[in-house]
Amino acid sequence: MSGKKPTSTGRSPRSRRRPAGRTEPNFFKGRAGELLVAAKLLHLGYDVYFPISDRTAVDLIATCNQQTLRVQVKSRWDPVKNRGTQVLLGKWDPSLVDVLIVYLHPAIYYVIPVDELEAGRFSFCLFPYGRGRKRSGQCLEQFLGRWDLLKA
Repeated sequence: MSGKKPTSTGRSPRSRRRPAGRTEPNFFKGRAGELLVAAKLLHLGYDVYFPISDRTAVDLIATCNQQTLRVQVKSRWDPVKNRGTQVLLGKWDPSLVDVLIVYLHPAIYYVIPVDELEAGRFSFCLFPYGRGRKRSGQCLEQFLGRWDLLKA
């Protein structure tokens, strides 16, 4: 070992990347929501497929009886009971998705066909526990538990 620096597989102190094995907690919460939606779809008779990359426009693909659905999943683990739970869609292209499924902990699902969302909408509130006051904006409560909307 004359004059050679030891090879290290450790993390450089100058690196801004997170250490291996430590990612954002929201990533894991999002993945858990996707798995819960996948389990529900499997129970309903769908075959479920996940994209290899997490950078795709859809979170999962569901097929049943020659029907294929491109599914975007959003999950909230701490829904607000007295003023509604906000769901952020971020930058997404609705033309690449067939259905948006929102999971609110514990075991509340909204099944929203993308055609039913207002164009250009990037966030909305859900009120599974009822609305405290009358609010303006699109009401999506009719999609609570509406798994029947998936069948073509």
